[in-house]
Amino acid sequence: MADRADAAAQAVDWLELFPCAAASDDAVGTALADAAAGRASYWDALLLATAGEAGCVAILTEDLADGAELGSVRIHNPFAAGGGLTGPTRRLLGL
Repeated sequence: MADRADAAAQAVDWLELFPCAAASDDAVGTALADAAAGRASYWDALLLATAGEAGCVAILTEDLADGAELGSVRIHNPFAAGGGLTGPTRRLLGL
């Protein structure tokens, strides 16, 4: 089990690998419009709009419809039905 200093160091490493992006006013507006149109829940739409603004082309999640797109972001369920990672997920992660 990692101690607090190791955990903090790991979190800093993750921030370098996976930068954070704050939701902009435009992303909030897009999310509100997508939610009102029934394309996604507000929070899912905000995540995807913010990711799109940050330059993401895909999101890996089990919580949204695999293969769907919202804005410029494609949704991938990273897990294959038989276990392990799907082919598209492996390609996205460079594995």
